[in-house]
Amino acid sequence: MKTSKIALMIHLILAVVVFTLNGCGGSGGSTSTSTVSGVAASGAPMTGTVFLKDSANNPEMSATINAQSGAFSFNVSGKTAPYMLRAGTLYSMSSGPGTTNINPLTHLMVADAGGFANMSDMNAFYNNPNGTTMSTISGQIGAARLHMQQKMSPLLNAYGVANVDPITGSIIIGQGMDRMFDDVKMTINARGTVSMMY
Repeated sequence: MKTSKIALMIHLILAVVVFTLNGCGGSGGSTSTSTVSGVAASGAPMTGTVFLKDSANNPEMSATINAQSGAFSFNVSGKTAPYMLRAGTLYSMSSGPGTTNINPLTHLMVADAGGFANMSDMNAFYNNPNGTTMSTISGQIGAARLHMQQKMSPLLNAYGVANVDPITGSIIIGQGMDRMFDDVKMTINARGTVSMMY
């Protein structure tokens, strides 16, 4: 239940927040398993299919998104990390096996880390990835996360998710960060400009 204080804070700060996608900079989570799994959500669980490309440009992998939870999973045995993931128009990046969520903030982080000028450039790179560039983008994700957290700190604080990593953190539908995606609508135009409206 939103308090009037939170609503007022977000209204004042987020009448319109605009990000222009440009370069910035870490790495996603990894474990000793051979699975990349996470939650694809943008306020509600995403549905349909999630895709994954590896750094060796092996054939694209696909997995079905659970319609109730947004969960998905890939067995990446024999694939070359890092990995780039896509669900709908949203992207994410994984440094190796482990948790990799896909949501509006992971998309901003990948766009920032890769210095993509627009959505067309981002899509073109995913369609024909370069392993060296993928490794560079993966290495910049941590800095891109800090950049995003600095820009959006009032909003993240209001929802109690200032310290949640959008890529590797726990995403529960209807709570925390996912609730924020419900309340704050995000649109991305062809130039890669992201607008958020409360």
